[in-house]
Amino acid sequence: RCILKMKELRERDPEVSAIIVVGNWPMTNETLWMDFIDEERKDITSEEKQLITIISDSSPEQVELVTRRYGNGLVGQLPYRMGELSL
Repeated sequence: RCILKMKELRERDPEVSAIIVVGNWPMTNETLWMDFIDEERKDITSEEKQLITIISDSSPEQVELVTRRYGNGLVGQLPYRMGELSL
């Protein structure tokens, strides 16, 4: 569903240059994620038009996708440490 919403956003406003997702949802289905990124890339003629994607979490699978250039960045979290520091 998240990837569908990202597609709808791009269709409504092709000038959107970045999408930041605060969960790992779009990358949980690797095939759908790669298809989305490949579709975005097929019409790119310059760097200015590239869609930038930033996704939270940093599972090994997500790191692999970003390493393979299927994403621009991840925001890793350390929930235990965050809780520890808040006390």
